[in-house]
Amino acid sequence: MKERKFARQGAYIASRREEKGLSVAELADQIGIAPFFIKRWEKGVSLPDDESFPRLAEALDEPMLSLFTGTPIQPGAEEDTARAVWKAKAETGRRKNVTKNAALFCAAMLSLFLILMDIVQYRQLNRAVRGLEDTWGIDLSENMTKEFAISNQDFLGEGETFYLFAGDGGGAFYLNFKEGPSAEAESLMYSFLHSLSVPPEYLPDFSHPYLWQIVDGNDERDQMVCFFDLETEQYYFIEEFY
Repeated sequence: MKERKFARQGAYIASRREEKGLSVAELADQIGIAPFFIKRWEKGVSLPDDESFPRLAEALDEPMLSLFTGTPIQPGAEEDTARAVWKAKAETGRRKNVTKNAALFCAAMLSLFLILMDIVQYRQLNRAVRGLEDTWGIDLSENMTKEFAISNQDFLGEGETFYLFAGDGGGAFYLNFKEGPSAEAESLMYSFLHSLSVPPEYLPDFSHPYLWQIVDGNDERDQMVCFFDLETEQYYFIEEFY
């Protein structure tokens, strides 16, 4: 079980919600996110993102600094401090991403020969990554990182692609997801994977609780199925184009 790093903040959010007489669903509706996120915050798994955080403070009529620290604080000048802390936190995350990307770029340059040998597949995967956002209307958060990908798409873009991501997808990402288990979604995934050799360690474990979504493409035959493992906090995207 993952350590709950934000247990104090989560308990404080839950207590303020209950004091306001709001259910999880009612609070989620006011903020404009899925109830799943409220539950994660209250369990101490994560904190709200920089877009949801001020909305939560407004809905609970609570200073941002109180929610950020999990400690009652009188409203006033401290609110500006909270915004500054939250902005600094977001900026630090962006800088870490830049540093990580720079390190990956340097490693890629040192492996130039391998990249040249694999240039066709590299281009195909990059085209498929853009397709996740452009074709399916999915906004991949900067906090998400790709852990594995494999594709057999040809130069016309026909075929299958499998992706494994980890990180935080952001509030709006989950709005159309449904709670598992889903025999339909699992069956669709395996039908897409019939021609892809995905190592077993990268496949989703459907014994874990998960969220899922099936998305249709512009061509009625094109489809994508998404899974979010609630235990490992990993995302699986499997798409098929005709």
